[in-house]
Amino acid sequence: GNRVKETVTVDEGLLDGLQHTMEPLLRFSGLTTTLKKGIIHLLKPFTICSKGDVLTPEQAKLLKLFQRPLAQFKIKVKLHWNKNNEKV
Repeated sequence: GNRVKETVTVDEGLLDGLQHTMEPLLRFSGLTTTLKKGIIHLLKPFTICSKGDVLTPEQAKLLKLFQRPLAQFKIKVKLHWNKNNEKV
């Protein structure tokens, strides 16, 4: 349900980092793929998401699959425990 800050596309060609068992999932998600000797090939470029769109669960799954995280995790430390003098 988050808004996308950048457009993410997958280029045409060999998808070397994916197992051959992922090919049906990619086809179901809308990618035009073929399987050659156990290696997935993308037949034409595919846009996973466009800037400003609301991210769907399917798009999030593809982003995770292609290792393109769009979320950023931050933590702000407000307290710190000192073991030596037992103070916060």
